[in-house]
Amino acid sequence: MAQTIRVSLPGYNALTDNNPDRFALYADQDWVLIKEKARGSFLGNATPNPYVINHNLGYIPFFLVFAYDGAGYTSLVNTWQLVGNGNLEIWVASVCNVTNLTIYQDNDPNTKFIYYIFYDNIVGSSNQSIIQSDKVIKVIRPGYNALNDTDPNHYIFHSDLNTFKIIKEGIATINYTGNGVYSFNHNAPISNASAFLTFVKFPDGSTTMGNGTFSAVSRNGLVEIKMGVNNTQIKCKIFSYGASGTLYIKYYIFETPLI
Repeated sequence: MAQTIRVSLPGYNALTDNNPDRFALYADQDWVLIKEKARGSFLGNATPNPYVINHNLGYIPFFLVFAYDGAGYTSLVNTWQLVGNGNLEIWVASVCNVTNLTIYQDNDPNTKFIYYIFYDNIVGSSNQSIIQSDKVIKVIRPGYNALNDTDPNHYIFHSDLNTFKIIKEGIATINYTGNGVYSFNHNAPISNASAFLTFVKFPDGSTTMGNGTFSAVSRNGLVEIKMGVNNTQIKCKIFSYGASGTLYIKYYIFETPLI
């Protein structure tokens, strides 16, 4: 039997359970935790515009950008929203290449931005090396040597690198009767809005990641939704070409505060 490191969530047996969703760490498979490289923040009137962050990884990494809508551009005033990479003529947008993360702003000081760049490569080959602490806990991916490998992408877990921790997840149902803003409590144990991800299932069965600065749209084009988060609620701006319907929202709230 291969050597493993497995840490189960409360209520599950790490010796017998094989469902990865029931583990905080499951290291005998190639299931990799994201590893944070850098984070930062700025206001919407930062110069220059667009705001460019040089990551210089040589590949396109996983990244997240959130914006605080303090002016109500999206009808979800005073919420944090995931910044998408759609049409660059919209309110704000983010794009990433092998060298830079570029964030297009709205020139409004009421808008706050927070970004996270991870080592995890989305497109391209990894060729990175980190300086490790004297004492670390690390779990290597199959085929690599934990004694001498310093490439963060070769690790399932490395204690020198932060990985986002899910502190609340859930599924909410929204029965909408027309256009408008619908809200539900996420019940996360937080006092300030935190980093998050949402996914939405539309009445036509299509599912996509939720967005804030531009709309997530159903496959048939009949329903659009924007989502924002504060310290207690997830708010959804819905525009529908039909009279009513039901949306299912899967959400994850992370420990990382958006302040």
